[in-house]
This record gives sequence, structure tokens and C-alpha cells, in this order.
Amino acid sequence: MDVHEVAIELNSESFDGWVRNLNPQIVMFDRFMMEEQFGWRVEQQCPQALRILDTEDLHSLRQVRHQRFKSWIRLKPWINSLMINTRCFWRCPSWISPSVK
Repeated sequence: MDVHEVAIELNSESFDGWVRNLNPQIVMFDRFMMEEQFGWRVEQQCPQALRILDTEDLHSLRQVRHQRFKSWIRLKPWINSLMINTRCFWRCPSWISPSVK
């Protein structure tokens, strides 16, 4: 596999040209934050690319486990985090869920 490392500037239109020229068939986002930052740009520049979201980094569930461990759940911060994570699911047509053994 031929892999190249490229520095990407956040909030820059230079990413648009780069990803358009690359013209990927598949784009995988390994964090919700990366999908939020780049997902819309990939969709605009490469609408045919399959966008996949890795759900291993599901912050809302991680927060709930942490809060339940420490004390009773405070719902408002958890709901906000869940809504942010859920929006990524709506934008990404495919996602990968880690298996539980």
C-alpha cells in the first residue's frame, strides 16, 4: 500500500483543492471531531466518496460511564454531547462500530 503523509491546515480552503485532486473513493474519519471539521468539505468536493465514521470514539457514552462511576448522571452535558455525536451519524452514511467481546 502506498501511503503518504500530508500536513492539513485546519479551517483552510486549501483542503478543498487537495481533496478534490486526490479524489478518494473512501474517506474514513477516526474521530467525531475530524468528521465535523472535514466531512462537509469532503462531501462538497468529492460527493461520490463513501464517508465512514469510526464510532470507537463515542464521547457521549464514554462521558456517561465516567459520570455514573463518579456520581449520579447530570443529564444536560450528556445530552449536548450525545447530540453532537448524533449529528455526525446523520452526515456520514456509513460507520464502523467496535466489536464487544
